Order: sequence, then structure tokens, then C-alpha cells
Amino acid sequence: MEGKNILTERRYAEGRLDRIPGLVNELVQQKVDVIVAINNVAIRAAKKATQTIPIVMVTSVDPVEAGYVESFARPQGNITGLANLGRDLSAKRVELLKQLFPKMSRVGILWDADGPGPKVALRNTKRRHGVSNWSFTLLKYMGRIPI
Repeated sequence: MEGKNILTERRYAEGRLDRIPGLVNELVQQKVDVIVAINNVAIRAAKKATQTIPIVMVTSVDPVEAGYVESFARPQGNITGLANLGRDLSAKRVELLKQLFPKMSRVGILWDADGPGPKVALRNTKRRHGVSNWSFTLLKYMGRIPI
């Protein structure tokens, strides 16, 4: 029960991803019992900041490919949690693009250059779904989330 047997220390980056490592370091200095990391920037920051405090991650990328854990069966270290592996959604998106634009050969992608998700998703999409003849233009952003 909040305030009786559990105390939640919340930190908000207010859309500024560059603030997350500092916020994670605050939690480590306070010697919290567990860190819940809900995005890739927070997971990387927590992994870098501590090897002893348990980290519960919630991620939409493959945590093995992203380098967060050793394997699904034996993650090792202090990280555990959930991963939403939307590989089937990736296939559906490509299938839909092919149907809507059968002559399409160039695709522009806006992606977070600091996160592993877009790199993994693009590599998997090209490898698994027969789009090696498509040309991808990657438009990177870093820092504040674009609006």
C-alpha cells in the first residue's frame, strides 16, 4: 500500500530524453530497492548506472539484440522485465505498404538515433520480408522528442 509498505520515487524527464541519465543517477544515489525503466534510454542509463539494484525493463525491442540481457532464458546481471516483440506487426506493416504502393521503392523513416529499436526493426524487416530492393532514407533525431 502506497505510503505504508511501499514508497514510489517518481522522476519525470518532461519529454527531454537527455535528462534521463541524471534522473536515473538520482535514484541510484538514493539507493532505491528497484528501478523500473520504461523506455530504451532509461534502460541503457540504468544498466550503466548500477550493477546491483534490480532493473525492471519494459521495452518494445529485443532486449538480447539491444544488449540489455544475455538471453531470454538466462538474462544474467540485474535486469529483468517485459519485452513486446512486435515482429508480426512488422510483417503486417510491410505487407500493407506493398499492397498500397506496389511500385514503391523508396521509404523514408524518422527514427530515434539514440535507441536500438529502429536499427533492429529495420534490419529484421529487410531480412525477413523481402524488401532488399527498397531504398531506405533514415532521418535521425536526438534529444528532445520531436512534436
